[in-house]
Amino acid sequence: MGETNVTVAAAGKTVLKGGRLDADARNRDVAAIVLYALGVRRPCGMTSRVPAGLFRDVIGEPRPIHNDFNAAFRSAYYWFKTLYSALQGE
Repeated sequence: MGETNVTVAAAGKTVLKGGRLDADARNRDVAAIVLYALGVRRPCGMTSRVPAGLFRDVIGEPRPIHNDFNAAFRSAYYWFKTLYSALQGE
C-alpha cells in the first residue's frame, strides 16, 4: 500500500509562519515531528525525520535507510514506547 496525502498543522514559537514541509516529507515523518515538538529525542534507528520548512531551527536531515526488517521493527517499537512515556509524563 502506498502512502496517502495528509494535512499537517503545527503551531508554536519555533514553527515557521507559512512554513511548508519539504518535497521529500513522508507520512511517517509525523512521528519525528511530534517527538521533536515535545522535546523528546528520537530512538536510534528511527526511519522518520524532521523535514525542513516547518521549524525555524531545523534545516532538514537526510532520510535514514533501513533494509533490515528487525531494525525497522525495533525502531517502531521504541518510537511507540518513547511516545507513550512522553505522553505519560515519564
